[in-house]
Amino acid sequence: MKKFWEKPLFALPASYARFLRYEPVDSELRDAMASHGIDVGQDVAATPRGVTKWAIAVAGHTFILRLIDESLVVSEDIYPHIGLLIAFADRAIKFVRWRLPAVARRTVMIWTNAARKRIARQPSRLMVNVGAGAWYTAGWKVLDHSGSWYGGHRPLIDYEHDLHGTAPMPFADRSVHLFYSEHVLEHLPDDCDLRALKEMHRCLVDGGGCRIVVPDADLLVERLRARDHAFFRRLVPDRPDCIEEQFLVLIAHPRSCIDVRRLREQVAALPQNDFLDLYTRAMRYDYARAGEHINWFNFEKLRAMLAAAGFRDIVRSSPQASIFQEIRGPMFDTRPSYSLHVDALK
Repeated sequence: MKKFWEKPLFALPASYARFLRYEPVDSELRDAMASHGIDVGQDVAATPRGVTKWAIAVAGHTFILRLIDESLVVSEDIYPHIGLLIAFADRAIKFVRWRLPAVARRTVMIWTNAARKRIARQPSRLMVNVGAGAWYTAGWKVLDHSGSWYGGHRPLIDYEHDLHGTAPMPFADRSVHLFYSEHVLEHLPDDCDLRALKEMHRCLVDGGGCRIVVPDADLLVERLRARDHAFFRRLVPDRPDCIEEQFLVLIAHPRSCIDVRRLREQVAALPQNDFLDLYTRAMRYDYARAGEHINWFNFEKLRAMLAAAGFRDIVRSSPQASIFQEIRGPMFDTRPSYSLHVDALK
C-alpha cells in the first residue's frame, strides 16, 4: 500500500542507517543525500517511525528512509499527513497486539512470583542474586535497585541496593552462602564492580562463593574480527546495518555516531585490551541509561578483580556447570552463546 503515498527515489548502502540514530543527522549521510539532490540542513534530525524506518523533513518535503534487505531506501512522502496517520495506526495496532499482552503477562508473572516468594518456606541458607531484575527461583533472594530505568520488578526485590552507590550491602559479615550475578557488572565502571565484589566477599560465609556471568569480550572481539554478521544480528537485532555498532552495543554503548573506518583500523592494530579500553574509558554511568553496557570483561580481567576482592579458587566454567549445585537450572546462565562464566570461593 505504501506505493500510493511514497515515491521511491534512490537507495543507499544499509550502513548509512547508523547515522539516523543520533541527532542531528551526520554529515556523511547529509553528503550522500545531497549527491542525489536533497539538501539536508545542518541541524535536521531524523524522526523514528519504527525500528527500521525514519522520516526527515526538508524544506516542506518529508523523506522516508527505510531499511530493506541490504539497502537504505529513500522515498518522498507524497501525502505526509496520511503517512503520519498510518504510522500512528501501525504503532497502535502493534501496541495492542504485541506490547500490551506482553506487559500484562509480565505484570502477572511479577506479582505471582512476588506472592510465591512471600508465602514460600524460607531456606536456612541465604543465597542472593545481585542485580536480578524480574527474576524468581525458590530459595533465592534478590538484591537490586528499582530506579527509573528498571522499575517494574520492584515487587520481587528483597534488598534495595544501588551498586553505583557507596553504601555497603545490607548483609552482616559472613551471613550469605552464595552470590550469583548475571550480566550486571558490564553496566558499571570498574570501581563500582570492585566494590561490589569486595562486599560480596565480606558478606560470604567461610567456604561460600559466587558465580559471575558477563559478556565474553574475547569472544566478541574474535567475532568482530571475523566479520560474523549472523552472530551479532542474533544478539543486536535492532541494529542490523552495522556490525561495528552492534559490537559496541555489547561493550561500550555508542551515544554518538561512530567512525567505522577508524574502529576497523584500531581493532586490527591495537592490542585487544587497549582497543577495548579505548572505547570504555570514556563511558560514564548514567541512571537514565542504566541498561547500556559501559564495561568489558574477559577471564583474565575478571579473575584479577575477584582476586583483588579476596576470592580464591577462581575458575572458568561452562554454562550450567557451576561448582555450586544451587546455581544450576533454567533460571541460571540464560545467555550461554556469548557469556563468560566464572566461579570463585571465599
